[in-house]
Amino acid sequence: MNGACTPAPWRPHVAWIGCVLLATVFAFAAVPKIANPEAFSEVVYRYHLLPDALVNGVAVFLPWFEAVCAIALVAGTRFRKGALLGVGLMLLVFIAAMAINLHRGVNISCGCFSVSGEGAAMSWVNIARNIGLFAITALAWRWTPRDLWTEKTGT
Repeated sequence: MNGACTPAPWRPHVAWIGCVLLATVFAFAAVPKIANPEAFSEVVYRYHLLPDALVNGVAVFLPWFEAVCAIALVAGTRFRKGALLGVGLMLLVFIAAMAINLHRGVNISCGCFSVSGEGAAMSWVNIARNIGLFAITALAWRWTPRDLWTEKTGT
């Protein structure tokens, strides 16, 4: 058999490390938003990308979705691909939202890890960080076996 067709045995381990890193980042990002939804609502509002009627709903839903994805990344193999899909989609939305506001010249805090309006101003570094996190997400998606449960149990 051609060795090029056999996946490298280290890839699932690297994918797991990536999932742990992503879970840590998203858990730390979710906690202050969950603890202070009113302040996070202000952060979402300052982006000026959503109709006013949706701001509060997004401000309540998004941090809980981040937390659930963080837990699912490390909770079990059955949830990992779905969590990676959720994280990847969130990162794409975050990258787009920040790029739009940087292009507009809006000087706001990104609201990534703090809901304080006095946080560091959003910059292209935030976008670069999210692109790096998206790359980790894509690799973890690619290198996570399709069905780890079946592989481990043989059923």
